[in-house]
Amino acid sequence: RMEEIDKAFSFLNEDDHVPEPRPSFRKFLPLAGTPGAHALSFAEYAGKNLSTSHTYVCEELSRPLLKSLPENDAALARSIWAAILHFLGDVEQADTHAANLQIAQNIVAAGLARPQLRDEIYCQLFKALSGNPHRASTARGWVLLAVVASFFQPSTALLGVAYAFIAAGPDSMVDFIPNRLRRAAQPIRRRPLTAIELHAALHRQPIALPVDLFTASPRIVVDAQTSVADVLESLFTEGSLARDEGFVVALRVQGHSKSVILGDGAIAVLDSAFDIEGAGRTDYAQLAAGQHWGLAVRRQYFTPWQHNPGNNALIFQQIMDSVARGELPVEPAHLAEMLAKLFFAAHGVSIDRLGSFMPKFSNLLRGTPVGENDVRQQYTELLGTAPADPVAALIAEAKTLWSREFSRAFQNCTVADGVAKHRHATVLLGGEGIIVESEDKRQTLLRLPFAQMVDVGTVIHDPDADLVTFDITIVAHGKVKVALTAAASDGERLQRLADSMFKELVARSKYAIAVCPYKAPGAMSAFLSLDKGDLVVLDQPWRDADNGGWCTGTCERTRKSGEVPSVNVFVLPCLERPEGTVLELFQLYCTEAD
Repeated sequence: RMEEIDKAFSFLNEDDHVPEPRPSFRKFLPLAGTPGAHALSFAEYAGKNLSTSHTYVCEELSRPLLKSLPENDAALARSIWAAILHFLGDVEQADTHAANLQIAQNIVAAGLARPQLRDEIYCQLFKALSGNPHRASTARGWVLLAVVASFFQPSTALLGVAYAFIAAGPDSMVDFIPNRLRRAAQPIRRRPLTAIELHAALHRQPIALPVDLFTASPRIVVDAQTSVADVLESLFTEGSLARDEGFVVALRVQGHSKSVILGDGAIAVLDSAFDIEGAGRTDYAQLAAGQHWGLAVRRQYFTPWQHNPGNNALIFQQIMDSVARGELPVEPAHLAEMLAKLFFAAHGVSIDRLGSFMPKFSNLLRGTPVGENDVRQQYTELLGTAPADPVAALIAEAKTLWSREFSRAFQNCTVADGVAKHRHATVLLGGEGIIVESEDKRQTLLRLPFAQMVDVGTVIHDPDADLVTFDITIVAHGKVKVALTAAASDGERLQRLADSMFKELVARSKYAIAVCPYKAPGAMSAFLSLDKGDLVVLDQPWRDADNGGWCTGTCERTRKSGEVPSVNVFVLPCLERPEGTVLELFQLYCTEAD
């Protein structure tokens, strides 16, 4: 056992001394004039703030180290010291990695749940490392300090002391811990550490997770504070993924049939790993090696406008994989045709590869009369009308065919349209607008297309119930206002997405309706006369068309062009000319508007 410990902690030397702060470390010290700029040593800080000696002693604490710690935290503070001694191996314990992981998790959990304990935890760790005569105990203490530094910082008053203390430590920790401490300045982590994080701290190694992009598998370095948005930004920056919205990150776990969707925002990637570890209790060695963890990036929803074609290969592979899994439903009558389109997009005119292509869809085809000959026949018919870019054409078809599947889902919402109130509904936001489904997902209750939206209202908070409500106004047979209520976090996200898509559609639109008449000053004038309800085709998208309160366009009724006051027109949320009923509804809405 001691040989294993010696090998694991060989970075510590028997004759470790206290060096001056290394030049590479000085950039992390607080600047002059800021709290902690004086960078007291821990001994100096202890003389002013601790209730007992600042040096190591292997015995229970009779009271917290910090004089300022409230009495109601005293018992927990003493328990944390006992846990630290157990982690160091200085008191009897079940000396296993799993036991040490649980101890470290308890210490981190205390600091996450009770911020007032964070300085006490840091001071206890500094005490455990000050004058500790035991090599293995000291080594474990530095590992535990590295773990804690990943999750939260001490207070500003102690931060300079912490940096100075670390600078006087082992060389490898001088470079390893400050970066972790700096990353914890704005912590997003809500769960304690995982086995892979303890393993990384033990060996002072980064955590590199593979990211499945179908066409490539780059590795992304993550830590305790890495968010899902950070992962996507890294992929965008390095060029593995073309910058676009609508992507989400999933955490993949060996032995689990499905991925865990993490989303696209501020969720810490390793928080979900902790939840899965706790549920599965997989063998520590497997967890620590991290071989069963992986990330996957998938397109979750499309926007109403054209997506970045640089991601077409990924999206196409996702569509093909999802069809094979049955996650994107295909009507039996159209199954052979869809497989022919997928094959043509994947392999072009190489029909000899159809035999190796078909087994991918064996589960999908089971119990159906569709076989290889049916797909071959559809493929032959397709060649006569094949699009120039079959991948782009298939993705364009997918946007409409699977608009429900390519959407962002918000569960347990309440939706009221003035006629009925639907509770426990699921709201789906995608490229065509919003779909409201019943709780069992068997019934479509409402459709709120972007093409018919007039406004997305601001959120109204109900702090007592932790809910938010906002309105969406659409044109139907008469203006309709629909109220959506959801849990605060989901409701705010839903409103932001719906509002941003609606406003971006308006900004890109070149179509407007006159809400009040405008008479040009003369027959030869550069201005455009309009009647109320006229459709105006703008010369430029709205974000560029509005120039100092005037815009230029062509009246579809008179086919004349000219300038018109911007306030006289209502810009439609559409990229193509609205047809039929939708145009009539907007014209009716605009002619009736005050």
